Amino acid sequence: MNPKTYLLAGGNSGIGHATLQLLRSDGHRVIAAVRHQEGLEDVETQEFDAAQPAAELHIPETIDG
Repeated sequence: MNPKTYLLAGGNSGIGHATLQLLRSDGHRVIAAVRHQEGLEDVETQEFDAAQPAAELHIPETIDG
């Protein structure tokens, strides 16, 4: 399999969370944009304020797990 990177809008609950878990279990890298971190206790999270123009988001080259 060739792992890919997916950008997911909404990943804390419902279909978005199920999609996030499925993609991760298949070995893909998932970047999920969410409003809060509830429901994401089992994944690496990073807070980012998109309203701040100088804000920086660090996306690691590899994600374990």
